[in-house]
Amino acid sequence: MDRNLYERANDVRWWALDERIRRQLLPASKGDEQARQELSAVIHAINTLYTVYTTILVFDQQGIIVAVSDNNAARLVGTQVPESLPLAACLTIDSDQGYVVSAFTKSELYANGGTYVYCAPVVDFTNHAVIGGIATVFDATPEFRQILADNLPTTDVQLPLPFALLSMLKVD
Repeated sequence: MDRNLYERANDVRWWALDERIRRQLLPASKGDEQARQELSAVIHAINTLYTVYTTILVFDQQGIIVAVSDNNAARLVGTQVPESLPLAACLTIDSDQGYVVSAFTKSELYANGGTYVYCAPVVDFTNHAVIGGIATVFDATPEFRQILADNLPTTDVQLPLPFALLSMLKVD
C-alpha cells in the first residue's frame, strides 16, 4: 500500500512540471479563457489515463481553482480550494520536486468521503516563482479495496478472507 501511495506523490510532482500547465496557469488565473480551456484539456487527458483519481485540479497562488479535469466538477472553477487541500503548505514549497499530501480525511472534493489529496507547486518558467499548484484527489474507496483484495490471503475459492480492515474503508 505504501508503494501505491508513494506513486501518487510522483504523479502530482511530475504533472506540476508539465510545460503546458506551467505556461498556461498564469494567463488562466488572469482570466484568459483559452488558457483555462487548455489547462482543463491537459488535466482531463491525464485523468482519463490515470483513473485512480476522481479529479485533478489546478489552482492559482491565491488558492482559486482555475481548471478541473472533470466536467462534473466545473462548478469548482473560480472558487477557493477546500480546507481539505493543504494549500499553504503547497504554495510554500521551494522545490519543483516537493509535494504535500493531506491527512486521510473527509474532503468536499470526494463527496465528503475519506481520501488523500496530493498537491505540488507549479513554478513559473521565467522567474521560478510558485504561481499556483496542481492537486489530485485519490479515489480511495475502490482503490484501497482493490489494493487489499490483491494482497490479502484468499480461500480455496479465491475470495478475500473477511478482515475488519475492509470495513474501515468507509469513513462515516
